Amino acid sequence: MMTLLRSLGRPAVVTTLLNLADGRPHSTAPSLAHVLLGRALGETADATVHYMSPIPPARIESVAFPGDPAFDLLGLPGT
Repeated sequence: MMTLLRSLGRPAVVTTLLNLADGRPHSTAPSLAHVLLGRALGETADATVHYMSPIPPARIESVAFPGDPAFDLLGLPGT
């Protein structure tokens, strides 16, 4: 995983396992309560997370690039 992370220089979606209860002042917009309630009501779950702690490589779940099914599913522009 470390080699892959060092090679990032093109668009990528990185999925991580975050600990939002680690005591640091993280924030989300909209709030997690709104995101979870919206999801429970069948709406799209989307939020911007400002995570203030370092993310160790072991907490990185996946990295997707343009052409990968996980990246292309999001409809993001690629290169």
